Amino acid sequence: MRIRLLLATVILSVLSVSAYATETISVYSTQSQADEPGESEKAFVLFYMSSCPHCRRFDPILKHYAKAHHIPVLAYTLDGQSLPSFPNSVVPNRSEMQKFFPKHNPVVPTVFMMDLRRHKIIPLLQGEAREDQLALRIHQLYGDDAL
Repeated sequence: MRIRLLLATVILSVLSVSAYATETISVYSTQSQADEPGESEKAFVLFYMSSCPHCRRFDPILKHYAKAHHIPVLAYTLDGQSLPSFPNSVVPNRSEMQKFFPKHNPVVPTVFMMDLRRHKIIPLLQGEAREDQLALRIHQLYGDDAL
């Protein structure tokens, strides 16, 4: 619960977002979960719709990867219904939607990577992906410092 609350605080403090771009998004937070021993330095932010077949297929893939790499996931449901791997999803408010998707309607699934140590949010993936594609995208972003 503490991680979910901290992730929500970080997300709410997003100053600017350039969704669908490859540039990073600055985030400022008064507290970083990365400063706590044993906690992850990164977190995933997932936007999905339970009725989306791509979201349903990607759901266990993201869950497996996140669990294997000890990365928390903050899941946002756009239709108010949860997916099996993310039963505690939250409905984003209008402000959160505008921060993550300022000029476009969201494509689902969409995943962002929150780098809590550097206070950045990075657009990661849009659409369904296999686990190897998710790992490759993370490796492209972080190089040898990949998870």
